[in-house]
Amino acid sequence: MKLLKNKIKNDEKGITIIALIVFVIILLVLAGSVLTIVFKNNGIFNFVNDTKDSLNVSEEKDKLNVAIKNAKTDYYMEYEEKLVTEDFLQKSLDEGVRKR
Repeated sequence: MKLLKNKIKNDEKGITIIALIVFVIILLVLAGSVLTIVFKNNGIFNFVNDTKDSLNVSEEKDKLNVAIKNAKTDYYMEYEEKLVTEDFLQKSLDEGVRKR
């Protein structure tokens, strides 16, 4: 009876070590998969950087559109119904950039 109990205890220890090794291997595989997803060419970091660049471009476009609208408004208030010229827009944009 004692031999049977000792054998069962020894088997349980072996199973726990094997289970631990399998668990560690599974964790390593999952970690490798996650790192590949995060750091590869189309990974999350590149997506974030591309999104940041797109946001910066959009902000600059918005600033230019606001400057053009302000230039048109100033021009119409000053000269009423005359056409907005390219030189006037460039001058207004330059003034807007200097103000910031």
